[in-house]
Amino acid sequence: MKQLFLLFLLILGSTSLFSQQEYSDSFGKVSKAELEMKQYPQDKNAEAVVLFDVRKSKFIIVDNRWHILYERTTRIKILTDAGISAGNIEIRYNIGRKSSEHVSKIDAVTYNLEDGQIKKTELNANNIYDGRDGRYTLVKKFAMPNVRKGSVIEFKYQILSPFTFKLKSWNFQWRIPVRYSEDIVRINPYFEYAWKLQGAKNFTYHTRYVDQTMQHYEGISYQNMIYDMVMKNVPAFHNEAYISSVNDYILRVEFQLSKYKSPQGITQKMFNTWPDLITSLLKDDQFGKFINKSEKLASKVMDMASLEQKPEKVRFDSIMNFVKSNFTWDEYNDYWASEKPAEFLKDKSGNSASINLFTLGLLRKAGITAYPVLISTRDNGTIKYNYPYLDLFNYVVIVAQVDGKLILCDATEKYAQNDKLPPRCINHKGLIVMKQGDVKWISLANTFPSDIYKENNITYSNDQLTYQVSTLAKDNFALLYRNKFADQDQDKLLKALESDNYTLIDSTVQIINKKTKNKPFILKYSFETNPVKINGKLFISPFYNEVLSDNPFKLDQRYFPIDMVYPEKRSFKSTISIPKGYEIDYIPNPLSITNDLFSFNYSILENQGQLTVQLNYYFKKGIYPATDYIRLKSYFDDIVTKGNDRIVLKKKTSSDSK
Repeated sequence: MKQLFLLFLLILGSTSLFSQQEYSDSFGKVSKAELEMKQYPQDKNAEAVVLFDVRKSKFIIVDNRWHILYERTTRIKILTDAGISAGNIEIRYNIGRKSSEHVSKIDAVTYNLEDGQIKKTELNANNIYDGRDGRYTLVKKFAMPNVRKGSVIEFKYQILSPFTFKLKSWNFQWRIPVRYSEDIVRINPYFEYAWKLQGAKNFTYHTRYVDQTMQHYEGISYQNMIYDMVMKNVPAFHNEAYISSVNDYILRVEFQLSKYKSPQGITQKMFNTWPDLITSLLKDDQFGKFINKSEKLASKVMDMASLEQKPEKVRFDSIMNFVKSNFTWDEYNDYWASEKPAEFLKDKSGNSASINLFTLGLLRKAGITAYPVLISTRDNGTIKYNYPYLDLFNYVVIVAQVDGKLILCDATEKYAQNDKLPPRCINHKGLIVMKQGDVKWISLANTFPSDIYKENNITYSNDQLTYQVSTLAKDNFALLYRNKFADQDQDKLLKALESDNYTLIDSTVQIINKKTKNKPFILKYSFETNPVKINGKLFISPFYNEVLSDNPFKLDQRYFPIDMVYPEKRSFKSTISIPKGYEIDYIPNPLSITNDLFSFNYSILENQGQLTVQLNYYFKKGIYPATDYIRLKSYFDDIVTKGNDRIVLKKKTSSDSK
């Protein structure tokens, strides 16, 4: 893991890159050999393979401003029916507060071999659709036409970007293997970038050299520096369970502007220290000034005079509950407030920054010491602490000092406990934005386990098995249930619990503490199902699909951490009433495991015509290193095996009945 993020030097060289390629990367020049390809030698189980993926970037002037023009060409071979999904293409591009990127010149073709001849099918521009993938990310989507097993697909496009502060990162690795990937960047002398390579020590090939073509800008002549990076035979990235973000581990190169030098010789550093970044945020209208204005508006929305007389914890909870009850998160993440405080008050809705920065202003007005904390959510990836760049973050939460304790909180989740962060925000560390010169990081880890307890009472009558189910969930498990069920009416609740495998008994459905976030969430219901009967024997599943049915770990080895977010305890108990005329034919053996990583207990007790089956397990850490992978994989095997083993009952013989 020490090698995940490496600064690298691009070494001078004169070797011709294109002499290293064994095939053409020119759009439209698909060979019959590529169409006849049946298997990728480096990964014979691959569903598809990226034959080549090439990006070329350069700086151009548009409307008297520097822009970056990205040109990308990609070719993919479809090897199996499952690989057809590789023909669903998405092009993501960004919009900002004042400007946006533009996608153009989309060209896409599918090639098939028919009667020994290459047949082309071109994409119809009318089949390109626009979508959104966040407040600042748009996406163009299209499905390649006439794709089937054996097809070769290729597409190309351009993105014109005004965002010169950060060159787009380049992923050499996909979820299918990549035969050849290249990133060619032309940078003019006015921009200086920091580079970092993730997931590998070296490139297959890399070089830098001066472009011989002379460029001109504001009467000054200059030459671009060309950086060329190549990776060959990159294996597929296997996105297993319990990973924070693919962006943290996938093989890629990232860029960040560190300095800009104007034609007049004036050098501007770009947030090159954390204190600079903090100072800038505190002066910004959509961050620091937003907090100050919210504090001034506090008395208009709450009775601060009477609130200030109450204990600190009461003040804290009152403000958190008020915001959660009266304002709605629009489900967009950001560290900039989406509107002015007065507009936010009127609309009663906003992004994560609007809600949390406004809440912070109220807390301060109530005399509670509180600061914003910049974070990166789990799906956005972890922060690289050596690189003080604002765009690494995508969210802001609050740290408050209440009764001498530091509390991390987020007002966007109305059903989360006031002193807990929602799971999406639990991601290593956050930067406390305090005052100029102060750089303090705070751990976002949740070391307190979340608990869930499930109990079944099982009876057999009239050739039907009846399960009376009770679920008690605490902390993060309770939040999951409340987000799913708390706002549903009875009809929607019943529909959510329905299953093709059983018949729900509607009258038994009950929720306790539906919206009371400081108490356990309790869900009760009953259902009937047909039993499994073989040769007169009755097979009963004690936990009926409540325990994992498949091991989430598939790899032989893992090279990145197992991130479970928080420690978790799961307990299951089933009481089976042995029906009259039946006796035990088979019960599984008990099993107990206890160590520093994990504990597990499986037991069965028979008493007065009843079997009590218990299964409990406890993952004691939120994050495990990759070295623990094999052990954790074996523990999951035990959970799956014991959790899905069945009790077998058989009819008593006439002699037994006597």
